[in-house]
Amino acid sequence: MSDLKSVWVVTTDNTIFGYSTKFFSTEDKAKAHLKSIAKDRKYKMGVDVIVDTDIEFAFIFGWEEHKVSFRAKEVPLDGN
Repeated sequence: MSDLKSVWVVTTDNTIFGYSTKFFSTEDKAKAHLKSIAKDRKYKMGVDVIVDTDIEFAFIFGWEEHKVSFRAKEVPLDGN
């Protein structure tokens, strides 16, 4: 039996059950995934980074200035 009391997720625009949501067993794994997302997008043409922290990465892109944000957050599990 696992002692897992929560999971970590990396969400897009704070939607936990979105198509791009990834689940992780530890905070470090979630932060590493978020860092890889930031590294992939940070230097692309037309991307203007507005937030870049350990737990959040947000940017605006395109001439229509579409905002996209990624966040690592902990989600508690119900033990029942």
